Amino acid sequence: MIHVIGDSHSQSFGGYPGFTVHCIGSATAHNLMKDNSATQSRQKIITLMSIIPKNAVTLFVLGEIDCRIHIYQKYMENNEATPIEKLISTTVERYIGFLKQFKEHRRTTSTIPPAGYQGNIYSYPFYASPKIRGYINKTYNELLREECSRVNISCIDIYDKVVGEDGLAKQEYLRDQVHFNHKAIALIVEELKRQKLMEEENNGR
Repeated sequence: MIHVIGDSHSQSFGGYPGFTVHCIGSATAHNLMKDNSATQSRQKIITLMSIIPKNAVTLFVLGEIDCRIHIYQKYMENNEATPIEKLISTTVERYIGFLKQFKEHRRTTSTIPPAGYQGNIYSYPFYASPKIRGYINKTYNELLREECSRVNISCIDIYDKVVGEDGLAKQEYLRDQVHFNHKAIALIVEELKRQKLMEEENNGR
């Protein structure tokens, strides 16, 4: 049984054999190094990791909210003074820095979905165009893969299989405008099995 910890994207694993889902709400990867954030995401994960067996695989699913909303919002709030690439790299560094704290556990993480089709439904003052959001998600995933490799954390990467020529997610892999469906989860399962993190009998589909 793989324990999935994450934001709303963790719920895509719900009902798929072999997974137990722990959705902690609208958590951001950037704030995992911050005590007493508004979402209390750091404290929630630390509590969960204290009760998840160390020999169980824990799959972290975080970062899409950062890429869809907060990175570009911060970029514009600072009058474009800090490059988007720097904001992305800082987010990845903070995320991986947090995951490194659980080195005694069998932890892994996944790339986030390519940018989806959701508009500015939360009425943020700044919201990137689909092209820019596609670039942010792609860059985040590239840096995530690199950093995971550097610190020996496995990365479940299906990005190239689910991204379209326009840089956005292929709709056949989405259950709404931003979240993966079970067809995408099946690709994640294949990669988990390839990396020997999931037993063959756990697939079931």
